[in-house]
Amino acid sequence: MFDFFRAWLIVVGAGMPSLVWRRHCWPELRCSPHGQGDQPGLLASTPDDATQQFQAWIYGVMGAVMRAGA
Repeated sequence: MFDFFRAWLIVVGAGMPSLVWRRHCWPELRCSPHGQGDQPGLLASTPDDATQQFQAWIYGVMGAVMRAGA
């Protein structure tokens, strides 16, 4: 069983850099599991007020939890 997991980690360890390299060199290729591909317009847009309020709240909660665990 150990040999299986060792081989699996070698395959994943070799496969991940190749996928990152492919995305870096050919970003126009779509590989999204949902068939929509990358949507940089969603990241470039300014969120509305409700979204900004939620982000401020959730980042505060995350900060408190991460600080408490440190």
